[in-house]
Amino acid sequence: MEKEIVSNAWSASGWIASYTAGILTLKEGVVSFFTASGEEFNIPVTEIKNVKWPMLQMGYGVHFDVNGKKYKFTFMQPNGQKKLDQGLVTSFGRIVNGVSAIKSLAHMKEYKQVAKEWRGIVGG
Repeated sequence: MEKEIVSNAWSASGWIASYTAGILTLKEGVVSFFTASGEEFNIPVTEIKNVKWPMLQMGYGVHFDVNGKKYKFTFMQPNGQKKLDQGLVTSFGRIVNGVSAIKSLAHMKEYKQVAKEWRGIVGG
């Protein structure tokens, strides 16, 4: 059985990070990122390029390129940021099992485990 993952993730942009809450999924070898606005990308994991796990993010974040666009993700919920409802993944027509919930800063081990799972998928 092929691995399936659904994770809360926040996409960062700008010099002083502005975050967009989303859901990062893996199903049947395809990685997708959903925000409240809809699907940002849907790409085979083999097409993810330039994967980096920046030391400053202490293993909780990953940067990579999708179709020439750079994405910076953190799996640790930023202060003051809300999670995107994982039910939206279903409303976008994707049903994925094995939801990994991220709760709060008190759950650092869980954040690290989610990042570790993704490192095993995207490499770097």
